[in-house]
Amino acid sequence: MKIITDVFKLANIRINRVIWIIVCLIISAFLSALSPGLMMQLIDGVLSENKYSLFWGYILIYILVLFLTYIFRYIANRMCITFGNTMVAELRLNLVNKIQSLSGDFFCNSKAGNLSLIIYEDTSIIKNLITSSFFSVISDLCITVPISIYIIFIQPSLLIGVILLQPVIYIIQVKYSTAIYSKSTICRKSASSFGSIIQEFVSILLPLSIANGFNFFKKRIKKSSDELKIDSEDLELTYANRNMIMNILSIFWTAFVLGYGGFKVLDEKISLGALIVLLQYSSKLFSPIMTITTFLTDMQRSIPSLERVNGILDMETSIVHSNGSLVNNNWNIVFRDVSFTYDNKRDVLKYINMNIPASSKIAIVGESGSGKSTLINLIQKLWPLKTGTIMIGNHNIVDLNTEYIRNNIGVVTQNSILINSTFPPA
Repeated sequence: MKIITDVFKLANIRINRVIWIIVCLIISAFLSALSPGLMMQLIDGVLSENKYSLFWGYILIYILVLFLTYIFRYIANRMCITFGNTMVAELRLNLVNKIQSLSGDFFCNSKAGNLSLIIYEDTSIIKNLITSSFFSVISDLCITVPISIYIIFIQPSLLIGVILLQPVIYIIQVKYSTAIYSKSTICRKSASSFGSIIQEFVSILLPLSIANGFNFFKKRIKKSSDELKIDSEDLELTYANRNMIMNILSIFWTAFVLGYGGFKVLDEKISLGALIVLLQYSSKLFSPIMTITTFLTDMQRSIPSLERVNGILDMETSIVHSNGSLVNNNWNIVFRDVSFTYDNKRDVLKYINMNIPASSKIAIVGESGSGKSTLINLIQKLWPLKTGTIMIGNHNIVDLNTEYIRNNIGVVTQNSILINSTFPPA
């Protein structure tokens, strides 16, 4: 269960929301476990003994119990939806804020398709683990307790049968969980590669059209798409095979309960109502086993997603983020003995000294690769300064807030960037 606590910490989940959801699920589960017992009383205690005076009363109670069951389940589902969407929105915003604080090394070495999958798909997988799988397990476990107690009173040998079935289910779960974890990782890598190619393709549509380079990309896209198709089918077939085996076990278990209970009815050891209740309870008792198995499989699938999200949120940045700002809006910029290298081999800048007065207009001219863009990048704190000092308004740039600096600097790059939005943003 460590992954669940990790997700709760990761998403900064408010525990009071979780408690209210669990309370509604417990009430719904208790009412759901109560309805088959009412059915048995209606069949054995009312219909078989022709107690017409009690008939409509039991019918109304039965309807009321079902109604309340679905009402509390609906409330829990509503809270889960709000809870899950709020959680994933906050998590995605945390990722964007973290990415914004990282250095230029991260921006240069990260693939856009991979980051898109982390921010959208991985966070969705984590959300579904909590809002769907986790709360489903809680609900089914709450149903299991009263049902198990009831079966002990009606026919305890059936409960022993369920317990004996656990090792079989455990072996199936271990086998398929391991396979799903491995295949999910492979499928995720294929999806990341495909996403990166598509991202690259759509970003240069006009140059591709001018250079007649579509055929080159079509071959890359087809190859990557075929690999993703094979890996996705392999993963989905593994899920389908797991579900098929569990469904077959459920069919045999239902047939066993029907046959076993039928003989008990013929021997007049249990009533017909009790048999109907056993059939309903046995299916409800088998459902939690399948839900837990699915949950454990989903946990295995979520581990790579959680690792990737944590990989970004826990990433160390070489940029020093301070809270300082300028006094009197003094934007004099001074470089003192500034040297810089990207690869620790070749100096792009070497002992640069210059003074740029506020409101002045200057031109920095040089051949390609001489460090013109690097000067701008260092002023924006995209890379940490290892040698020398940059002063802005008599403040060391290290002591100034990174977001404050970038919000007050306008840069027009040689590459055009078109953003699908309005100006100013709505």
